[in-house]
Amino acid sequence: MVKLCITYSLLVFLVLAAIPHVILETVSTSLIQGVLRNSKKSNTLFSPVLLQDGLTQLYFGAEGNTAAELKSLLQLPGSSKSEAIDLYAHTNRELPQNVEINMANRLFVAEKAQILEEYQEQIKSLFDNTVGRVNFGNSAETVDIINTWFAEHTRQKITNMIDKTSDDTIAMLLSAIYFNGRWKHPFDKSSTKKAKFYSLNDEGEYKSIFVDTMLINADFRSNPIQELDAEIIDIPYANSNVSMVILLPNQKDGIDKLVSNLHKFHAHQLTPHGSRHNEYKTLLQLPKFKFEFKMELIPVLKELGVIDLFSKAANLEKITNNNPPIKVEKVIQKAMIEVDEIGSTAAAAQVLEIVFLSGTLNPRRFIVDRPFVFLIRDFERVYFAGRVGNPNQ
Repeated sequence: MVKLCITYSLLVFLVLAAIPHVILETVSTSLIQGVLRNSKKSNTLFSPVLLQDGLTQLYFGAEGNTAAELKSLLQLPGSSKSEAIDLYAHTNRELPQNVEINMANRLFVAEKAQILEEYQEQIKSLFDNTVGRVNFGNSAETVDIINTWFAEHTRQKITNMIDKTSDDTIAMLLSAIYFNGRWKHPFDKSSTKKAKFYSLNDEGEYKSIFVDTMLINADFRSNPIQELDAEIIDIPYANSNVSMVILLPNQKDGIDKLVSNLHKFHAHQLTPHGSRHNEYKTLLQLPKFKFEFKMELIPVLKELGVIDLFSKAANLEKITNNNPPIKVEKVIQKAMIEVDEIGSTAAAAQVLEIVFLSGTLNPRRFIVDRPFVFLIRDFERVYFAGRVGNPNQ
């Protein structure tokens, strides 16, 4: 087996004759649930859009059962791969306005490797993925090139993404996403205070800790979600259709139940961004948090039915007709997020290694004082998703 390293990302906004956003939403929810269920860390973060689009790039290079498993997970419409490619070719890639979302793709190919020209042209056309040649045998030089690329495309937020390369590697498909948004209703820094947050300790008990907590009284859209035994609130970014969504369990120990039922959640449970329906004057108490997270995602993908891609049965013959054949060795994503009174900053990168609401008189209270799930999204894609179990970590 020969190694092919891949990292990926692309943001696709959909129009008529493109992949329906309800499919992307369903796939995102499956990936989010899988990551949160498999992560043992109290604070977890990843970018569903990176994972979805990276897997799609692999799908376009796959054949046989490998392609069938990826198509099933991604729920790609159409009876053939050419039809799915055609749908992607007609997607609208315009990025949201008034928030900073930067995405980049780069395919680094080993000097000795033979990546099929048709595949290179396809990912260039569909994902704006450029190609460069490197010597993976010269590990120090190549590591510096790749880590510099990640740092440049995440505003220095993601550094040291990889620490070594192997002469067996034939390619790395790299992608990165960076987000920076300012709240529509900024929190007053003078109102930030220490407040209780119930966090799971090493003994498996929920105990209160004190964390820096922001406070604001403003109009927010919120709803109860009976299927999750939780509440949801939409915190918009200024002049944009992007928002942070908080899913807060009703019980302080309800985070596991929320995650296990996450597949029952759909974006339509909040009305379209900008609508005042379900908007209420709300006293929102939200902890500040900042953390990094890195995770190997192959166990998640296997759990979701993608098996052959990581075994000797992998069929990626549309990427290379190399002999011996190749398989995916690693799917690693590293991400960071910072949420404060001004807004949010987040970044992520991913590596796959392949081997040859209306106002009321009395404000509602939305008190985020226990573990919760969050999404940064618009009504097409989920850019970041995660869980906060301890804002101090």
